[in-house]
Amino acid sequence: MEPTPQTPHTPVAASRERSPEPADALAIRRYFTTPGVHPFDTVQWELRDARIGHGDKVSFEQREVEFPKTWSQNATNIVAQKYFRGQPNTPARERSVKQMVGRVAGTIAGWGRENGYFATEEDGDAFEAELTHILLHQMAAFNSPVWFNVGFEESPQCSACLPHRALVSTPEGMVPIGEIVDDEQIGREVYDSSGVTRVVAVKANGRKPVWRVRLLNGSFIEATSDHVVKAAHESHAEPTWMRVDQLEAGMRLHLHPHRAKVDASALVTAGGSSVFDDEIEPSDSVAVSEAALAGWLQADGFVGQYDHGTNRSLTMEFLVASDDEYEWVTNHLDVVFPDVHRKVREADTKSVRVQRIRLYGEVLRDFVERWGLLARGVDIRVPARLWTASHDEISAYLQSVFQADGYVSICREDGQESARAAVAVIGERWTEDLQLLLMVLGIYSRRQHKRDPRPIVTTSTRSASGSAQSADASPSSSVSQAARSPTSCCILCCCGAGSAAPISARSRLSRSSRWASRTYTTSRPSRASS
Repeated sequence: MEPTPQTPHTPVAASRERSPEPADALAIRRYFTTPGVHPFDTVQWELRDARIGHGDKVSFEQREVEFPKTWSQNATNIVAQKYFRGQPNTPARERSVKQMVGRVAGTIAGWGRENGYFATEEDGDAFEAELTHILLHQMAAFNSPVWFNVGFEESPQCSACLPHRALVSTPEGMVPIGEIVDDEQIGREVYDSSGVTRVVAVKANGRKPVWRVRLLNGSFIEATSDHVVKAAHESHAEPTWMRVDQLEAGMRLHLHPHRAKVDASALVTAGGSSVFDDEIEPSDSVAVSEAALAGWLQADGFVGQYDHGTNRSLTMEFLVASDDEYEWVTNHLDVVFPDVHRKVREADTKSVRVQRIRLYGEVLRDFVERWGLLARGVDIRVPARLWTASHDEISAYLQSVFQADGYVSICREDGQESARAAVAVIGERWTEDLQLLLMVLGIYSRRQHKRDPRPIVTTSTRSASGSAQSADASPSSSVSQAARSPTSCCILCCCGAGSAAPISARSRLSRSSRWASRTYTTSRPSRASS
């Protein structure tokens, strides 16, 4: 089969099974095509303009693109915007369905030829011609990742996708991939292993089985089985690209750091990457103080509203155990709630002096709801707004969490000394969030479980919005009761000098599992799996 005009192919090292034995090679019979006649020569072609927008508001435009006459204008607009590859407004940009179909069909046929899948050269030509005809006449179509990546990426992902909630690293912070897809954020800047690039197409792929691959440090990745990641069979071995369902316990997985929010958008076009500096924009002092207060309330505080008794107001309470903690909380309260009355009283404790700082009223509701503070116990999660927050906001939040509900331990052995800062809570999902939030700052951490020997507490008799309530109707005592888990707690540790280093190392796999989940795909000019 003669080569067709198309985008020059990037050499491809696709993940494939073993090459077939000679006796297994395929003989391809032609159904739609004739030897010596190219499928492109059997249809009429015309030049059109692809345009998406309303009136003067144009979100995409590419003039004089070549399409079969039988293809609709809607198909023209979608294909030109989503599936043509190459930098827009340059000669490298695809402008014809001949280039797009030829890129995909030619690459797949090339894989078959290279690996001996076809009995003869004529069988390989027949396969490529038949596939070209089927795609050209829209008798069948590949899913989006094939059009995005095959013949363009070095190791193309042909159907991989991520669950809706999976976070993508962007210059604005960590953003759910589902948000990028649902809002069709074509052109949005995202990070990959090389730097910053842009989303060129998105696709919702329905419900598929999703694998969760756990690492020994407690972190994990979630993706469909065909998602490609970089891993090695053992320490110091050369890594290769592997499908998620090919991973095994004990392998080493390559990770890349999550970049933080930057000061300004990078000048980068689809198809190219950019060198960037992690310059952090000046932080809003109110936002920083709100983050600090939110972290303390989740770690060692109370937020709720009772539906009975003399006090039915929305209530916030902070517990502090030292003058430094008192100053930290009250200084931030001065910024966020300067005019709201506070009630400070001593808690009934045996040895450590503990103070309760309590605020009341509807004036608190906006803050409480924006930061999701009515969730308590195992339902606590890192507030969604922090994923796109500044370094200072994230640091203030983490400072409060680790100070209010954490500890520091030092180990001295054989003349060596090591230290770790840790936080122990009953909410596993919260520690998952905290670990990822620490990664945003370039701080390495480990998660582990510890059995809680304390008995089940049954004194909780009534409920208040956002928390369990004990018989004495004291918000602080309800926190104490709710915190007693009969099963286990999760410990998040930031260990030694490595806690200050960006993550670009390998972690060992511990195990993997899968379940059904709504999945999404974005396509970027560089590897989506990095």
